[in-house]
Order: sequence, then C-alpha cells, then structure tokens
Amino acid sequence: MRSVDYVATCNAGLEEIASREVRRLIGSKPKKLHEGAIAFRGKPRDMFLLNYCSRSLHRIILCLWKGRFSDLGDIYRKIRKLELSEYIAQNQSFAVVAERLGEHDFTSVDLAATVGKAIIDSYRASKGVRLKVNLDSPDVCFRCEARENHLWMGIDTTGESLHKRWYRKFSGKAPVKSTIAASMIMLSEFRYGETLLDPFCGVGTIPIEAALLAQRKAPNQNRSFAFENLEFLDLDYFEALKQRLRARERKLKGKIEGIDIASDAIEQARANARAAGVRIRFRRGDATRIGLSCDRLVSDLPFGIRTSPHNLRELYAKFFSNLARCEVKQTVLLTTRWKWVFEDWGEVKQVYEVDHGGIRAKILVLE
Repeated sequence: MRSVDYVATCNAGLEEIASREVRRLIGSKPKKLHEGAIAFRGKPRDMFLLNYCSRSLHRIILCLWKGRFSDLGDIYRKIRKLELSEYIAQNQSFAVVAERLGEHDFTSVDLAATVGKAIIDSYRASKGVRLKVNLDSPDVCFRCEARENHLWMGIDTTGESLHKRWYRKFSGKAPVKSTIAASMIMLSEFRYGETLLDPFCGVGTIPIEAALLAQRKAPNQNRSFAFENLEFLDLDYFEALKQRLRARERKLKGKIEGIDIASDAIEQARANARAAGVRIRFRRGDATRIGLSCDRLVSDLPFGIRTSPHNLRELYAKFFSNLARCEVKQTVLLTTRWKWVFEDWGEVKQVYEVDHGGIRAKILVLE
C-alpha cells in the first residue's frame, strides 16, 4: 500500500505530545510543521485509526501539496497541476476552507477562491467535468493554510474537530479542552491500575479522559467523520477496525476520582461520565483540606479569569500547602498563575505553554 502525506492539527504548544501519540498509533515519526500542526507520512488507512483513537489531535488532513509560494498566481499554478480525480468523484461537491497568517497582499477569502478555482480547472482539464461548489454541506472539504511564504493544502478527513467529544453534555463555566486534558494525562505517565485524582474537576473532563484511556475506549466514537464521504477508501475496513478496537476494551482497574467544591459541577460531571460510559467517583470537597494522596494528580487550577473564586492567591497557597503533606508520584497542572506555583512549590520538571481558549496558560509537570 502506497504512503501518503498527512498534516494533523493540535493544541498550539503541545505538538510534541501529539507527535508521540501519532508515533504510538501508526509508527510514523512526525515533525512540527508550525505552531499547532505536525506533518508525517502514513498509509491511507491510517486516517481511520487516527481519527477514531487520537486523544490529542484536532483534525487530520490528507495533504496533497505543501511547500513555498510567491503569490496567489503561484499557488494557483501549483494546485492546478494536481491530479484530483482519485480523491473526489464527478458527482461530488466541494468547498475550500482557507486560513492565512503573516504578511500577505491577499485575504483568506482570496486564498480560498484561488485554490477553489485551481481545483475546478484541474478537474475540468482531467475529466471534462466542472465540480460543484457547496459551501454549506460539501461532500469533500479541502483545507489550506498559508503562513508567510509556506502553504499546505489537502482534504479534511475529520469534519468537526476531534476535541468536541460526544460525552460533553455539560461544559461548565470554564471547561478545559478535552485534548488538553488528555495531553496532561499523557504527561503524568498514568498507567492502568493506578489511582488518579483531579481535585478541581469541574464538569469532569480530566477524570473522564483518564477513564477512557484506562479502559481503552476510543475517545472519538459515536460520531461521523468526513472521510466517510471519500469514495476511494475501503470503509468496510473501518467498520472491522472499530469492531477490533471495541473487543480490546477492558474494565476500569484502580480508582479515578474527581472532586470539586461546587455541587452543581459534581452533578454535571456525573452526567458527563454516564454519557461516556465510564464509572468514576465524583464528590464534593475542598482541595485545600482533603487528602490528596494518589499516584497521579492532574488538574486544571482555577484561573480567576472566566470565573472569580474568592481570594484566588490564598486558595493557591493553601492548596500547595496541602499537596506538600500528601504522597503523589506525579502532579500535572494547567494554570495561568504559574508564578504563584513557582512561589508556592518551587522548581518544575517540564513546562508547556498552551493557548487555552484564547488565554495564555501553562501546563506544569511538578518535581
């Protein structure tokens, strides 16, 4: 089976974690393409496993072209040369979603129009047919991104971003993105049978992602994928793959627990866990007072930006004082108040800066 090029998008700042996961899933060795994207080679069938099982990726693009360009005319000529008939059928519609970052004399709309015209002209020259454009509900969605003088272009195999998990019935006031939560769990080196605690659990995203990982449950089940419209793929293989993966699922071993001081958050976390099909203990508690001993402590600390806990600085100080009295193998925290963490705890092993919904935050792996 021939190899193809892929571009996968992820959380900016967590490209290393995304690359590790791709390596584990399909054996490829990705490289960082730019902030929030990695590039790698694989088989066409790899898109099935990546979309269904990836916990850290947002979107998988079957890359048809990437390289340097000089202007819109140059982009048109390069895309015009592509042979697209193996990827899109004559009776299928398409759309182009474009993004532009950097200094250019054109807009994202101009870029999308140029790539769209090149696709139409290429297909018409090859098959004598003018492809239909459908901006609202296309059969095939082409995505392209221009950064300075570099461009990549390909077919979106995902559709709605993978971070939008099916179990999120409740999001809460300041939810952590599921792919950030999963990345934090990976950084904690959580293993099957260990205990994991989130003492600021909110609506339960971190404990739920941990339980899905421990039980080998695919995080992106119960949804559709854009690749299901691609007629050149063997979708029977995808159905067989899902059956094999479901047969590997296992019961939870070890305790995964979520604690929050807000009663309504606990109720919402329980509802999300039921939707995910995982059994987790959620209970109300004060993270500055309760016992925190566990194998892995992973938590999204209060930011005080979208929500305003009373005396946030004092909360941090009391939490870390409590944590220091407990036995924890590994602690991974997401926060915008990293200076307080350094003041209250000291040195950390690893720091990852991430964009958390437009807010600059850091993931800290504590010593």
